[in-house]
Amino acid sequence: MTPLSCGEVRDLIAAVIDGELPADERRAVEDHLTGCPECARAYEAQEGLRARLHGAGTYAVPPGLEARVRAALDAETRRAPVRPWQSYTRLAASYVLAAGLGAAVAAGALGRVDATDRAARDVVSAHVRALVTEQPVQVASSDSHTVRPWFAGKITFAPNVKDTTAQGYPLIGGRLDYIAEHRAAAMIYQRRQHKITVFALPEAQAMAAGAFEATRDGYNVVSWREGGFSYCAVSDLNRTELRQFAGLLGG
Repeated sequence: MTPLSCGEVRDLIAAVIDGELPADERRAVEDHLTGCPECARAYEAQEGLRARLHGAGTYAVPPGLEARVRAALDAETRRAPVRPWQSYTRLAASYVLAAGLGAAVAAGALGRVDATDRAARDVVSAHVRALVTEQPVQVASSDSHTVRPWFAGKITFAPNVKDTTAQGYPLIGGRLDYIAEHRAAAMIYQRRQHKITVFALPEAQAMAAGAFEATRDGYNVVSWREGGFSYCAVSDLNRTELRQFAGLLGG
């Protein structure tokens, strides 16, 4: 079979994941993914999104909804005799209503997943960017009373900067960054040879709704809310220790 282009492979990724391709086409896609890192990342992203959607769970019907619908149907039946064609019309309408409710729930779940994915992408990109440029800190200090005042006048809020040196996560400094189209405070900590960046934004500028955890491109993300702020800790540190660190900061 003729080798596939990147565009053709991107169009077929969903079909590969769903098991819809014939064996020869699937092998052609897999051969391309083996030699193309960009398409392989696109495949992993779609596969990860599908897994998160499956893990999002289901939503229960609001209490009393079934009783209200039955009562409304009974009242309508008492008002006028139901002809056969009306029964079919009502049945079709109920299917349309159920489909609409299902689509709304699915759209809401997908929106939350997308927001979380965007937030993870933004904070991981910012963390890696600072490491690559070898400028993870703009103010170097292990003293939280030095780092916190440094943000004054540079951003419109004062993040909580905690000293966790005694617990094995020393503070090494801070910097300004740009997350979710807003200026963010970034506090940098260290665990052995691993750098940890903690991004802080006011809740009104939060990167995603509520707390979340994610893994992207080999980096772990743990997000939480505290004291009117949204925090995101990012590192290549293992998830267990990053979670422990977030707990020390209030997550």
